[in-house]
Amino acid sequence: MGLKGKGKKDKEEEKLLEEKEPEEETPAQGEDEEGGEDAGSADSGSDEESGDDEDGEGKESKGAAEEEGLFSLSRMKNALGMEDGEEDSEEAVAARAEKEKKKKRKKAVAKQERLEFKGTRTFKVAIHVLEARNLQPRDAGGKADPVCFVEVGKEKKHTKTFKKTLNCVWDQQFFFEPKLDQKGFDMGKVILRVYDADTFGRKEEIGSYELGFNYIYGQEQHDLFKKWIALTDTSGEHAGVQGFVKVSVAVLGPGDPEPSHSEEEEEDDDEGKDLNDLVLMPPDIEVQGYYLNLRIYKAEDLPKLDMFGKSDPYVKIQFAGLKPAKTQVQKKTLNPVWNEEIKLPVFTPTMSDTINVQVFDWDPAGTHDMIAQNVFYFSKILDEPFGPAWVNLYGPPLKGGLGAEKGKGADTVYKGRVLMGIEVEESDSPVLEQMEVYPCEPPPVDSYTLRCDLLEVHDMPHDGHVKLEVSVGPHRLRSKAVRTSKGGARIYEQFEDLRVSLPQDVDTIPDVFVDVYYVKVATKKRVGFLRYKPRDVLGFDRPIMWEPLLPDTDSSMYSVDLAPGFVLLRVEFGRSDDAPRDRIPLEPPDMRQYEMRAFIYQARHLIGSDASGASDPYVVVQCGSKRSQTSKKKSTRNPLWYEPLVFPVLLPEPIELAPDVHVRVYDHDRFSRNDVLGRFDVPIMDLDARWPGDPKWYPLYLNDPTDTSYGAVLASFQLIPQEKAEQVPIPDIMPKFRNCTLEASLIGLRNLPPYAMMDIQEPFVEFDVGDGSDKAKPARSKATGKPRGDNPNHLETIRMPIRMPLNPLYSSAVNVRVFDTRMKGAYTPLIGTTAIDLAQFMDYAGAEGVEAADGFGMDGAPALPPPEEFSAGAGDEDDEDEESDSDGEDRPLVDKKAKKSAKGAKKSGGADDEDDMKTLPREGKDRMQLPRELESYLDDLPYQEYPLQRGEDKRGEEGAEEQVAGTMKASFRIFAPDEDPGDSAEFMMKYRPKRVSCRVYMLRAFGLTPKDAGGGADPYVVIKYGPGKKDQINDVRHVIKEDLNPEFYQVYEFSMTIPGQSALTIQIWDWDQIGGDDLIGETVIDLEKRWFSPRWNSIRQKPIETRSLWHPTSTSSQGKVEMWLEIMEPGEARKIPRTVIGPPPPTPYELRVIVWGTDEVPLDDKKTRGLYVEAAMQGDKKPQRTDIHWQCRTGKASFNWRMKFPVDLPMKTPRFTMTLYDRDLAMLKQGTSVDMVGTAVMDLGSIFKKALRKGTSIELEQKMLEMSHPSMEGSRGKIVVSLEILPESEARNKPNGLGRKDPNQHPELPEPEGREGFNPLRVDKWIGKGIGAVLGKLKQLLITILILGVVGITVYIILWKKCIAPAPPGFPPQKC
Repeated sequence: MGLKGKGKKDKEEEKLLEEKEPEEETPAQGEDEEGGEDAGSADSGSDEESGDDEDGEGKESKGAAEEEGLFSLSRMKNALGMEDGEEDSEEAVAARAEKEKKKKRKKAVAKQERLEFKGTRTFKVAIHVLEARNLQPRDAGGKADPVCFVEVGKEKKHTKTFKKTLNCVWDQQFFFEPKLDQKGFDMGKVILRVYDADTFGRKEEIGSYELGFNYIYGQEQHDLFKKWIALTDTSGEHAGVQGFVKVSVAVLGPGDPEPSHSEEEEEDDDEGKDLNDLVLMPPDIEVQGYYLNLRIYKAEDLPKLDMFGKSDPYVKIQFAGLKPAKTQVQKKTLNPVWNEEIKLPVFTPTMSDTINVQVFDWDPAGTHDMIAQNVFYFSKILDEPFGPAWVNLYGPPLKGGLGAEKGKGADTVYKGRVLMGIEVEESDSPVLEQMEVYPCEPPPVDSYTLRCDLLEVHDMPHDGHVKLEVSVGPHRLRSKAVRTSKGGARIYEQFEDLRVSLPQDVDTIPDVFVDVYYVKVATKKRVGFLRYKPRDVLGFDRPIMWEPLLPDTDSSMYSVDLAPGFVLLRVEFGRSDDAPRDRIPLEPPDMRQYEMRAFIYQARHLIGSDASGASDPYVVVQCGSKRSQTSKKKSTRNPLWYEPLVFPVLLPEPIELAPDVHVRVYDHDRFSRNDVLGRFDVPIMDLDARWPGDPKWYPLYLNDPTDTSYGAVLASFQLIPQEKAEQVPIPDIMPKFRNCTLEASLIGLRNLPPYAMMDIQEPFVEFDVGDGSDKAKPARSKATGKPRGDNPNHLETIRMPIRMPLNPLYSSAVNVRVFDTRMKGAYTPLIGTTAIDLAQFMDYAGAEGVEAADGFGMDGAPALPPPEEFSAGAGDEDDEDEESDSDGEDRPLVDKKAKKSAKGAKKSGGADDEDDMKTLPREGKDRMQLPRELESYLDDLPYQEYPLQRGEDKRGEEGAEEQVAGTMKASFRIFAPDEDPGDSAEFMMKYRPKRVSCRVYMLRAFGLTPKDAGGGADPYVVIKYGPGKKDQINDVRHVIKEDLNPEFYQVYEFSMTIPGQSALTIQIWDWDQIGGDDLIGETVIDLEKRWFSPRWNSIRQKPIETRSLWHPTSTSSQGKVEMWLEIMEPGEARKIPRTVIGPPPPTPYELRVIVWGTDEVPLDDKKTRGLYVEAAMQGDKKPQRTDIHWQCRTGKASFNWRMKFPVDLPMKTPRFTMTLYDRDLAMLKQGTSVDMVGTAVMDLGSIFKKALRKGTSIELEQKMLEMSHPSMEGSRGKIVVSLEILPESEARNKPNGLGRKDPNQHPELPEPEGREGFNPLRVDKWIGKGIGAVLGKLKQLLITILILGVVGITVYIILWKKCIAPAPPGFPPQKC
């Protein structure tokens, strides 16, 4: 069903249809495309008028029409694959056609899955631009100089430029890190544009393609891997597909793993059995063109943005990377009328779905302000057209008065509406069009009534005058202003009915807003709001409800610590005819006295709001207008209270009208306002007088109830009528305990950052095992700064008495605080904290009826993944085509699935499939390779690591995290008094410091983030194993230029003491000739984790591990490195030499290609062609070419021509291109004498691999290779070639010449057959009219010059003789 509004062209065509004679009716199946249903109705009227005419022309016309209709029906049945026996009614065929059409359109848009998140996140967008094929030429010679630009947001990067080609391999990577909120991510896209880069002129776009973030993120690993995309020209100048680009694209959020792909996915082509298997044909992508028709009629109720209370609005449309289209600007109006249609050309399949419709206010200074925007989805428009209908606009509130739009919050304010329609129309060659259309009739309206009963406000952040406004679109109701007391007020106001005319379609009615303001004499500030869809408040029997206000984050009243409050109200909306005339008047309810009991046990994982990373928490419980609070706990994020809060409260009857119980956790600050650490609400209907039993963990939120990442509170509640309170005693909520001993074996502290701009000197650790009784005193370790203050070794065992609850629900945490000793102990600042759940050290097996504390582990670290089968003493299976040269005793065991994953991960994010040709390092062929860091497999450490937190609260900053203030390494255990704790001397001996030698074998890096302006980097390695320059190795002398996948193959050896400073940092830097070098990324290895791991020590041959690189300013991986590490005692290191590593040296080979001829080359309306072939490996500066076969009349050219190309294997981009040209001298006057006939591109990667692996020559027999042309359909003929790749040494032993030159051998090439002779004196006969015309004119010119020369000489001689007079004897001749 098309749009109901018609353009001027539609009206004219409809008028012409009405004037036609009856017999010229349109066939039943042929509706007018632009006239839509109305045009079809006109045709139906004509049928009725001609129905009585059974004779003459009418009958003959009708019979012809029926015959044509049957023919169309038959064709449609065949197209749909219907059998003769199937139902063949016109209706059945039409239904089948409609079904097929919907099926086809469903495939037109790739499936979109929307990612939903809160706040702002930093994403990593990685684009690997691999290659292009069959680009449309833009140069006069039928070539192009392609370069690909990649756009993400406002940031652009580009590949290198190739000269004079339509097929190229870029193999370049680009990385972007946009910071996006939900709206920004939904609108996010990757745009690829391929240009023809002219040296002196302006670059011309060949084509582009757009990929939406939501589509990419919705894939299995949030990536598209090696996908072909079809380029289209967004300017509309060139119709159809403009070429193909192969790309990999990934969109990753914080914490998302890098995509990894198996060896089968990485491998593009199998080893070719013959030449035809190596030819790269154009990708098989079926492209369908559409018009996306948007009709913009008018807008109403737009906001005032100009100084004089008006706006200058226009509409902007964006979709699929197309150049944005705009309507005309309507000056000085809030209700503009456009009546314009924009027809956008769209080609499917498309990976973009969002159609962005934006309304702007035009500014003569050029800084146009966006009023609002709306998003439509192309996939939905394909299924069903939209409108014409009203589209409501929403945006952030105005700030600073007129002309100052720019609010950054959510779309929380109605901004007007636009009348528009959208539909999709199939087209073979769509181009951008824009035209005027006739106005359409607005959608039908109905009378609606909006009602509101306002009873109370509660828990408002401040006391003051409060006013409410209820609105639908521009229509609103306003309450009287009331003053709050203790955050609440009883209003009981019944608004008058608001009757308005709105669309009959409820889904197009503007949302209903309830805005709450603090008002003064001349100002009002919105503190919070409610927003309802009209359908959600439809009806006049809705209950009175308490609603939590949403915060207005753009308001000056907004604070992260202050909730906007609650409103008790009833909002009703519906058609006026359905609204009851009589309304029940509002009367304040009766009140009843209750006793509120809140039992607060403990809290876990609270925000660290203080500079130390801890907090001083207390809990406030509010019910009605009354509140009570717990005691304050010092410097902890896991406080224990076990306190009952009991207070009287006055609540309404019925109790349903009472507000919920609000619980807030605060951090006490002595000199500033207390901060809110989190909150939760308990529905009043969930409470009664009965004892609730075991308490419940309530997760905390701050502003968004769905974000419960702020810890949890263990609590229970009772609500008892006051007259019955004495009958219900207050219980003792302290749980039953068992006396135990907690043992902490403290190894030391690691990587402590400076505090207050001073290095750490002599830190010590305090263990607080308070169990709520306030009797337990903290235990302390000794203070030490050895070997360094920031990495001290404590090496002591601390034992302290502790009471453990019998029920693990009440299990507490040991609060760990780290202090530094300064000024000889006079000043001991707190420099870090952590908390450790004690339940994990206590055996609660068999406990019944116990609720676990789901999701609240104290260490805050995710569990390590289960390790693969990974141990020494077993060998691994070799590949089928390789013999094992190891007995396997020294190799760890990984299952086949893990090994396969490792092979795939080796190349993920890195080079193309040609990287498979890179072998493992020498002397390391049987070394196990892991797909990730070795730490993932080492889960057997005899101690644990606990991160220390420090830093002030960052709640106001989206995505901010606490500062990590180092690590504590220790082990804990709990034992009963009757258990033997053992001797702590064994612990001291195990961790006694010793000197060790370390060797880092650095193999390669891949997928590095570019740092240079041109999208590259010059990487080198830096090794750091201590704080000073003497503790690092800077290997800048082995810098590798212009390579994002460098191969280092270096060994670095150094010594250090373990335990102690244990962090080994491997950095990759980008060298810059001018200015400072840039850090690309780093990876950190904890050497103590290796040295003290039994599993590590059992592995005799250390595995190659794949490690991600990280940058301090980014949450995304900056690439990966492959390396392995060895740690041994100095004596062992002296006995064991370093393993020799190095890249496989390049092996020289020679590629020999014989071009025998061509076949089936089309003449393209020419009588003859002068054909020759050019061939080149990618990267060759100058191609080789055959001689010319003149006067080729059949498309079968003969060359018998040898070409030789020196190549070094392995080769990164083994693309071989052969292009057939036609030389036509008759075209010289048009600026060129050469036309490209067709081209064939071969990927020689598989044959090169095979030759390199076997070390011998490989010959592929003579084959016909299919050619194609990017601007022409079908085959462009065939090139007959044979190919041989042989080692350089073998090539020297089998010499031969280029072309047919001597030595003409291996094989001997005969002279071409079937060529006509070349006679320069008979050019008209033998060369053709084109060359004959040129040489004929040259011959005439030469004859003319010759004749003129002869005549000139003769005249000169005659004149000379006449001008010389005779002279007397002995005298010279006299001149005239």
